[in-house]
Amino acid sequence: MLPHSALSKAAKALFWTNQRVSFSAMEGFHSKAKALMYDTSGEPEKVLKLQELDVGQPQEGQLLLRFLRAPINPSDINTIQGKYPIKHQLPSIPGHEGVAEVVALGNKVSGFSVGDRVVPIHPGQGTWRTGGVFNAKHFWRVPRDLPLEAAATLCINPTTALAMLERFVSLSPGDVVVQNGATSAVGQAVIQLAKAKGLQTVNIIRDRPNWAETEDWLKKLGADVVTTEEKLLESLSTCSFPNAFLVCEGDKQMFASLSSDLPPYPHHEGRVHAIIFFFHASFSPSFCK
Repeated sequence: MLPHSALSKAAKALFWTNQRVSFSAMEGFHSKAKALMYDTSGEPEKVLKLQELDVGQPQEGQLLLRFLRAPINPSDINTIQGKYPIKHQLPSIPGHEGVAEVVALGNKVSGFSVGDRVVPIHPGQGTWRTGGVFNAKHFWRVPRDLPLEAAATLCINPTTALAMLERFVSLSPGDVVVQNGATSAVGQAVIQLAKAKGLQTVNIIRDRPNWAETEDWLKKLGADVVTTEEKLLESLSTCSFPNAFLVCEGDKQMFASLSSDLPPYPHHEGRVHAIIFFFHASFSPSFCK
């Protein structure tokens, strides 16, 4: 059992060890891997255990992988607690996201080579481990020059942001997107993707002592307006009519009725195209491809 507040330290130790241990197929693969595991649902610091596992050779359609990075997401914590919609047979290894290196390929595996870096495109792969054997269909190759931290966090938050900007509403350059939770990983991705698409963003965050610093940081990412929920209507009066609201938290009813409270916009029909409610833990694997 991990002592209280030891989750972060254990995770760091797991991957620091992996950086130092030879996992190369050319040098001989180590038959053991380390993993954070749990055999009952509960709080991570109480139920997770660092264990050593046997690692076999990849069979038909499988990849032998060495994990380089794996983040800690709210969905990972919820999975361990037993609150996530996707349930796993116990004992289980948590971790929905990560980036790994291909060490060996089983028979009838195409599209991969030893040394490739890959990310999971199917949830619940159990990425909190140093390595293991996986179904090749559940992984996607990414460029080696992509920073490890970016690759390891590619398939949940950025893809959620991209899906909201492309799958639920038709937006054109110059359109305005309003979102709350703008400092979250999804929010930051929305800002950067919107900027690349020529969209304007109005970003709602909580009031805080370091407001100026936070506002400057978000604007460097590409945010056009940074405001609070209390000042939202005032802020909206300075920009074009909002075309979509992305709502991850707070008073959803307030956002749902907001269009009737918007200030007058000349030459506009006064209709919000979409109000999208979402959870940070969503997983959009098809956008990784």
